[in-house]
Order: sequence, then C-alpha cells, then structure tokens
Amino acid sequence: MVRGVMISLGVFALVMLVLSFFTLKNVFELVNNSTAYLRIKDCTIKGIKLLFKARINVRSALDYTIELAQLKITDTSGDYIDSWSGEVKNKEDFLISFS
Repeated sequence: MVRGVMISLGVFALVMLVLSFFTLKNVFELVNNSTAYLRIKDCTIKGIKLLFKARINVRSALDYTIELAQLKITDTSGDYIDSWSGEVKNKEDFLISFS
C-alpha cells in the first residue's frame, strides 16, 4: 500500500516537473519575442550637457512594468562613451542627461 502511494507520488511529481518545464519554455519564448525601442523625442544642449527627452516603447505579449532603465552609449566602432540609468515609468517621457 505504502509502496503504491510512493510510486503514485513519484509519477505525479514527474508529470508536474515536465509541465513546469513546458510552461517555462513558453514564457521564455514570449520574453524572447518582446522588443523594446528607445524613442527620442527631443535633444538639446545645455552647456556641457546633452539632454534627451525620450520614451521606451515595448512590444510584448506579456504584461510588463518598467521601473528602471540602463543605457550604454557607444560610438560606431563599439567603443564605450558613457552610460545612464534612471527610474522610468510605463508609457511616460523621461530625461536622459550626458555630460
């Protein structure tokens, strides 16, 4: 009796594990198919600062929340120039400042 219950629990655990893997695979495929675009609306120069008014547009099949953005700026040859990070709210404009 106990051995039968243990085998049943083992089979149940194996089935749940396989289902979990398929669920994770589907979620990763949805995330992989998501895209994010940085839309620059305005650019101004104030002294030695370069200011951008921007918005992040996301195309995704998943619900999402943007709380923090990190940008790495490189030149055309891929050499690092500067980076920026800041709080960003969903579907709202924000300022990026480089000096």
